[in-house]
Order: sequence, then C-alpha cells, then structure tokens
Amino acid sequence: CQLPIFMLSYKAGRAAQLCLDKQFVGRSYVQVVCIYPASVIGQAIYNEYLTHPDFADVSFFVHPEVAFDEQRRLRAPRSAASSSAAGGDYFSSVGHSRYSAHRFAAAVCSGTRHRCYVMHDDNVAGWKRFNLRSGTSVSASLSTVLRYFETGLGLLGDDPQPGMRDIAMFGFHSWHGATQDSPACLQRRSPFLRKHVMKVLIINLDLLESFNFQPQMHAMEDLDFNLRISGKTRRSGGGSEYVSPNAAATTNIICKCSEFAFLRSFGGGGVPKPTAAPKSAEVNLVP
Repeated sequence: CQLPIFMLSYKAGRAAQLCLDKQFVGRSYVQVVCIYPASVIGQAIYNEYLTHPDFADVSFFVHPEVAFDEQRRLRAPRSAASSSAAGGDYFSSVGHSRYSAHRFAAAVCSGTRHRCYVMHDDNVAGWKRFNLRSGTSVSASLSTVLRYFETGLGLLGDDPQPGMRDIAMFGFHSWHGATQDSPACLQRRSPFLRKHVMKVLIINLDLLESFNFQPQMHAMEDLDFNLRISGKTRRSGGGSEYVSPNAAATTNIICKCSEFAFLRSFGGGGVPKPTAAPKSAEVNLVP
C-alpha cells in the first residue's frame, strides 16, 4: 500500500482495532499507531499498548505532552492524588492528538512521493462497498478502499485521474445499516459529495501541510478543521451540510466518497478522559 496509515488511539485492549493484517491480506502496508503518553491515559493502559500480544508488531508514536497558556488552557475535574502526582491541571486533548499526528505524518512523508496519508481512528471495524445504481452492497477491506484512491492519485505507476490531486481531503460514508442504507436511499445518493468527513481521512499534504487541527479542542476538532480548510465558518444555529459548494480555485475541496462506508466498532471516538499532565512538559516535534 502506497498510503501510510497513522492511526489515533487511546483504548488499548481488544476494543481497539489496531491490527490491520486482516484488512491487508497478501499485501504490505505501513501503519503507525499514535497514542497518548502515560501521564494522560495512565501507566496501566500505556503499558497495555506496549505489552499486549495482539500489538506485538505494531509501531507506536507517543504524542508529546503540552502545557497550554492561560488563554488556551482546558480545565477538567481532577482528584487531589492525580493533581499531586502530575503537578498541575494541564492535559492533552483529542485536538492535540490530531495536531501532533498531522505534523508527524508531514515529517515522515517529507521528500517522498507519498504526499498523501491516511488518518484513521481506532474504532473502525469493517467496510462496505455500495453499488449506488443497484442499491446493493458487499463487504470490503481497507486495502480495497485505499487501492481505489492509490490508482486515482497515480501512486501505482499510472497517471493520476484528472482532478484527483486537486482534492485536499477525502472521507467516507458512515455505515449505519437499516433504512439509511436501503436500496432506495442508496440509489438517490451521489457518489461524491462536498460534505463533512471524519474518522477515516485521506489527507493531501501538498495542499494541507500548512493547515492543522486546533490542539486545544477536546471535541469537534475534525468538523472545525473541515470548515477552516474550506474557508468557511459554522452557520449561526449550527449546521453546515455542504462544506465547500461552488468552491473557488483557491479553496481547498473536501470530497466525501459514498461508494465506501466504514463501520464503527464502539462509541466514544478518540476522545480521552481528561487527565493531568506535568506543567513542565514541552512540545518536541520534528519541524
């Protein structure tokens, strides 16, 4: 696979879908699992990542701890014991995990032909591929999904398809089953939409390396990122069905692919329980 995968995780154990071997049967791939330090998730969970037999062949990147300034500090209830042990009420947010993972991916992909990468949450259990004409679906794998985009982006030796490298970020439909994916609903769905994307993203670093997620956001950081790279703001009262309609040439385009859909394995996303982190911690990322 020519698209490196940077997976965000904070739930160790069998709940976290970290091992992708079954998704890439007979095909090699590059994956790095990005986790919080022990001061954020606790030493026991941190050790479970490193010692769990299912994760023996997984490579890990540990997010740096961050001390926010007074204006950007996020406070959370904490016990006296955790405050005393960690030395303060600073903690890492889910926005920080995406922020540092994006910077790390840009550094890893610097100077290579892999100027696109996959940001992948740890609670994706499977994939579906829809035939939007017939309204039918079949099980798919992440390998199948990424090969579709590798071909379109020209990463497998062929010329890229027109316009594919002009897309800033690709995302996917979320599979819920039941009426949302009935044949009638599928046949009415457009194959490509300019709508919000989340959880599994293909990010074009040629267009988005200078952008990043808001490190101080504890939730909705992906929707905020979608809006900012599209040059838009959230409407009063909420809601933003189309992220980049009638985009100008200078506007980054987000494309949601309806042909593929992911299935979540558990709720909660990548948001950790806020935990104290040392006041003396500093950001130490590769420029």
